[in-house]
Amino acid sequence: MTIRKQKVRENIENYLSESDALALNAYIKTKPPAIPLTVARSFYELFLTGSSIEEIQEINPSYPKESINFCRVAYDWDEGYHNTMISIQNRIASKVIKAQVEAAALYADTISVANKQHGLALKKYLQTGDESYLKGSIAIKSVSQLAQAVNGLQSLLKESELQEVPTARRVQAPAEEIEVESVDASLTALERIARQKREADNK
Repeated sequence: MTIRKQKVRENIENYLSESDALALNAYIKTKPPAIPLTVARSFYELFLTGSSIEEIQEINPSYPKESINFCRVAYDWDEGYHNTMISIQNRIASKVIKAQVEAAALYADTISVANKQHGLALKKYLQTGDESYLKGSIAIKSVSQLAQAVNGLQSLLKESELQEVPTARRVQAPAEEIEVESVDASLTALERIARQKREADNK
């Protein structure tokens, strides 16, 4: 038995029901005329779109079901269908990832714009106490909004700590400083951010 015939036998066993396999083997023994390649290709296109063998035969009543099943096993329709589905899934996945990255970039740009729009006004209010600077700016007007702001800041701090990568040249803080941080780690983190902002403003 040639490799091609062996592959056809394997496809019959793997993809056809027992009754369809028996009918196809009997059909092959009659040595039927070859089906034109263009016709077999049109059958395959229907198969790729989800049509069953029965539906393909119903659309093409001049061809028996066995002849369509023979095209199925001879031309590896099932393997082609599987590869096509994987290709489609990969293309969809890449588009989803691209959309997620673009959405993340949009959110980041939106936050940057908000920082520029409202940051200066809020700093002027902190400096002068003049509430006119808060008109049209982001402002906390309730305890719940304050809690949300604190939670958001703590979330950013935790994410920043997770992303921090230690290096070989990093110098360990003195024992006294470690003891101070251990008293209230969250307060120290807030003070550290405030100090960094002041230093950046003075540059």
